[in-house]
This record gives sequence, C-alpha cells and structure tokens, in this order.
Amino acid sequence: MFSEALIPVLGFFFWNWGLYFILLFYVIDVLAQEVIMHLKSKKITKTQNIKDNKEWFFSGALSLFTVFAMIMLIHVAMYSIEPSINFIKQIKLFWTYEEMGMQQGYLLIPLVVFAAYSQYRMDFLMMRKDRVAELNIEWKKHLRALLVIIGFTGIVIGLSQFIVLAEIVYVLGIVGLIAAYNLLVGEK
Repeated sequence: MFSEALIPVLGFFFWNWGLYFILLFYVIDVLAQEVIMHLKSKKITKTQNIKDNKEWFFSGALSLFTVFAMIMLIHVAMYSIEPSINFIKQIKLFWTYEEMGMQQGYLLIPLVVFAAYSQYRMDFLMMRKDRVAELNIEWKKHLRALLVIIGFTGIVIGLSQFIVLAEIVYVLGIVGLIAAYNLLVGEK
C-alpha cells in the first residue's frame, strides 16, 4: 500500500520521526495484518464449510510465534544500532507524540487498523476470494512475508556489528522491505 511507504518517509523528513518510531508504526501494521489473517481464515473456513481447523490453528500459532520473534529481533537490531535507546521511553513518546493537537496513539493506530480492514474488505471480501482461497496457501504467503522481515532484521543485526549506517539508509531499507512484504502477500 502506498501510504505504508509514504507515511514513514514523510514522518522521517517532515515530522522528525526516528528509526524506532517508524519501526513501531510498521509493527502496528504487521499486528493488524496478523488479525486480518485470522479474519480471512475464519471467512474461508465458514464459506468453504471446513470443519477441520487444524491448519488454521497450527499456522496461526506458528505465525504468532514468528511475529513475536520478529518484534524481539527488531528490538535487538535497534539496540545494536543505538545501544543507549530506552525502549519504554520511546514507546511512550510514540504514543503521546502530538500532531495537529492530537496524540498520535489515538489517531495513527485506529488509522492503521482501519486501513488494514478496508483493504481486507476490498481485496478479499468484495472479490469473494473466500470461495476459492486455500487456507494453507494464504498462511504460507503470510508466513513467508514474516520470514522476509526476520531475514532483513538478521542482516541488519549482523551488519550493525561492523558498521552502523545513517538512519535514512535503514528507513529506505524498511520501506523497500514493506513493499516486498506486500508483494509476497499479494497486495496491490
């Protein structure tokens, strides 16, 4: 989605968002996509009258573990890049950051969730993909995309042991990674 790239780039250049700020934005997006995957699974199993939910259960559990690992690795990467970072303080700053007189936590998070749900409605429900989608294929695409994020994070951790790059390099890498993520899960 274009806004997934535009908002962080605008935030970096015009609103003084830092790297961790942008990562938190994307973590919220990945969490929203995780919920959407479960909504898709529910709709597929209901529409196709699938009684055996083992595939959904195991894939969902693996996905939740992968998301948790991704979040942990993102924090390890941030610590490798900026050892003095105070995560609790940064999360509070993210939540309470004010733009146009309103704290971002009350605006940005619902906006990300609304965008994810709207995309689900337009690309999945309205296109009636629940009739033809295969549950295991949908989960494989989702898990593959998460593994790409983990792989990129691992590269950043390894690279940061030798050299720390300018924040803009990481930001542009993240934007490119999110574009790849969207391609892998079949989004426009």
